[in-house]
Amino acid sequence: MTLLVAMFTSVTALAQTPGWELVTEKPAIDGGQNSNWGSNGSENYDKLVDGDLTTKYELSDADPWVEFHYQKAFIPKGYILWTANDSDGNRNPLTWIIMAKNEGDADWTVLDDVDNRTNSRLTKENNSKSEHILNNNKAYQYYRFEATRRNNEGALQFQLAELQFYAGLDLDYVTEIPTVTGGANSYFSNENYGNLVYCRRHPTARVVAAH
Repeated sequence: MTLLVAMFTSVTALAQTPGWELVTEKPAIDGGQNSNWGSNGSENYDKLVDGDLTTKYELSDADPWVEFHYQKAFIPKGYILWTANDSDGNRNPLTWIIMAKNEGDADWTVLDDVDNRTNSRLTKENNSKSEHILNNNKAYQYYRFEATRRNNEGALQFQLAELQFYAGLDLDYVTEIPTVTGGANSYFSNENYGNLVYCRRHPTARVVAAH
């Protein structure tokens, strides 16, 4: 798995990947481990996917988890984990797992299982992001994030500001080669207009215009 680290204000590297886009929909929350910190749920599990980088999911009395789903399934190709506003990485998760499934599935599929005991898989900078690539080509609608707490000066603690996904576009390519009925001839006999709609099967084929 590839890990890319960038600062809070930087341009997202994975966002430049052709056919990928950042999922901006705020998902529906299905459950999670309540926080024992904050007031009135201000640091509860829903804050991990609320689309707000100024909030955070934080707790110390249990290991964190949250389940959520989107309106439609998408192909998760990567994700971002954002650190929160303080602690300089001392509350980064020790390990984490991201899982996914679709409605009716009995079991979760593990998309990523990360050992972060050395605290090298996430940036230690506050308000910063770490980008991770997923080896996945299947669309999912339901997701689960779970993690283990880190020992911070004798206390097991966890916090993250946000989890975001990159979706891959599910392009349904047309593979049929059409019947060519006409076109402007090329001055090269093997580079004629028919190659224009023959290129997917023969990527080295090309068209050179007559002049």
